[in-house]
Amino acid sequence: MNTKLTPPVNAEVTGLLNTICLIMDTVMQLPDNVEVKEIATSYYWFDEDGILCAINKKTPPLPFEEIVKLVENMKQITDNTKICMLMDVTYSASSNKEVREYT
Repeated sequence: MNTKLTPPVNAEVTGLLNTICLIMDTVMQLPDNVEVKEIATSYYWFDEDGILCAINKKTPPLPFEEIVKLVENMKQITDNTKICMLMDVTYSASSNKEVREYT
């Protein structure tokens, strides 16, 4: 019994997927009307509604010690309070178990 699922591939599906990829690639862009800050893994800013926005960079996975520093930096940025955040993680590096458990 073949349990492998094969999605239908045709011009319509391929075109739709290409359109979705183009739209997703342009959803979040660095704004030019607010201050944008840069850290090792991303660019971030607060939008006009106070939402913290971030676009992750293409970076290799960071050592655990660097992740700890970034988390502490984010706590300072947010005054260690819960906030609304919108993040584009398209290019985020994968996290190992130690990092996932910490964050």
